[in-house]
Amino acid sequence: YSGDNGVMIAWLGQLMYKAYGPLRIEDTSIIQRFRTDEVDAPWVDNTKYKLNLPEELRAKGAESDIYEATWLGREAIVKNRVSKSYRIEEIDNKIRKLRTKSEAKILSDVKKTGVRAPVLYDVDFEEKSIVMEKINGSLVKDIMHDIGEDKRRELAIAIGENIKAFHDGDIIHGDLTGSNMILIDDDLDNIGDNLAIFDFGLGKYSDLLEDKAADLLVLKKSFQSIDYDIAIQTFDWILEAYDSNNQSKMANKIAEIEGRGRYTH
Repeated sequence: YSGDNGVMIAWLGQLMYKAYGPLRIEDTSIIQRFRTDEVDAPWVDNTKYKLNLPEELRAKGAESDIYEATWLGREAIVKNRVSKSYRIEEIDNKIRKLRTKSEAKILSDVKKTGVRAPVLYDVDFEEKSIVMEKINGSLVKDIMHDIGEDKRRELAIAIGENIKAFHDGDIIHGDLTGSNMILIDDDLDNIGDNLAIFDFGLGKYSDLLEDKAADLLVLKKSFQSIDYDIAIQTFDWILEAYDSNNQSKMANKIAEIEGRGRYTH
């Protein structure tokens, strides 16, 4: 993270230059106050220092290891919260158990709102792990910029309606990004019924407009990091579907939260 460190910002520019090559001045543009944590980093795939996951791991999060497995003959995903050596053992166990319990409950409650989320198969409080349904399909972040405008609008509407559904249940996702949404079986013919949202590990319960707006702001920024050119239009469609009757109220709250930060768009 570069913050206000000019040398690190300059180094980031060097890495971008080496990855993209020189650009003609007429092919460049300025994005005011562009956050460095929103910059695409294609050089990561080519560096020798890139983290290589063990073959058995599907993904590794900040606090969990994700495995593929089978459960009673069904394809499944196992999310195991790993121990943190910097924490006192008793506190570490308590934190991991509470977060595992909380995520399992939220995942169950999300489905009650009508949102398509992974089916919960099993919870192991001793191992601090959750076994859930494996949903096949493409991540929204991987298809958003490859589909046509009409399908992107249809996808945005489905995203907005689904977020509205669990927000109406006073559930906050906590990490709404294109990486936590799947188009099931890549079915572009029926997007509305085939969007799944997962990874409620940072979720919580809240009826505050502030928390719901912050949830949506995370999504907006994640889309800007994928494809800035289409992010604003896509997010406007999401807000329109989220609350067509009072869209300005949520939009104004999101703008208010953005305005508090030093770096805003």
